[in-house]
Amino acid sequence: MGIETIHETVLNHLLKYGQVGFTVRTKDKRNEDKLNKGYWFLGNDGFLSVSFWNSRDWRNKTHNIFFAINSKKDCWIEFVDKDGGEKALFFEEISLALGLKRLKTKRNEEDRFLWKKEYTNGGDYLKSLDEFLKKDKPIIDAFIQAKGKTALFPAISQQDFNENLKHILERTKKLSTDGLDTKILSMGQGYGQSYPLRLKKNHTR
Repeated sequence: MGIETIHETVLNHLLKYGQVGFTVRTKDKRNEDKLNKGYWFLGNDGFLSVSFWNSRDWRNKTHNIFFAINSKKDCWIEFVDKDGGEKALFFEEISLALGLKRLKTKRNEEDRFLWKKEYTNGGDYLKSLDEFLKKDKPIIDAFIQAKGKTALFPAISQQDFNENLKHILERTKKLSTDGLDTKILSMGQGYGQSYPLRLKKNHTR
């Protein structure tokens, strides 16, 4: 199974079960080569990452919080803050509740900026994704709210999510909208309301 198949399966899975506000590649010239390969999420030839929070670590070139799957179907959640600032202090606290451990450096010392937890579901990456969505993501959201950190870890905006998702779906013939609920829950203000996302039935690359 190639990594592009995992991209397709994960996107279908998230849409089928009504998940919204996750990160996909944007309509950007820098992304064209990867989009043409069917790489709908951030990552490279070896792994993909999905985040539900619009905050990035620009030094690491990833989101601060993300769920990842590699080509071997290994899954993990990672916190990153290489600036070592306010986000790192938040991660230090929440990692205890979620069971994330600091990554080791090449010198076998604890990295001050990276936390990670692996999922052990025998290569069933969709089962691991569901575990993250049902168990760990609600805890993260609750911590963000309780600690007043919504400005540091804002939700993906409704407009950005729908525009990026529509662009992805219009690019591929592999993903079918048949049987999918195309009513996307609103993000941000008015959360809980829904409205139709109009998709083309005949997709072209």
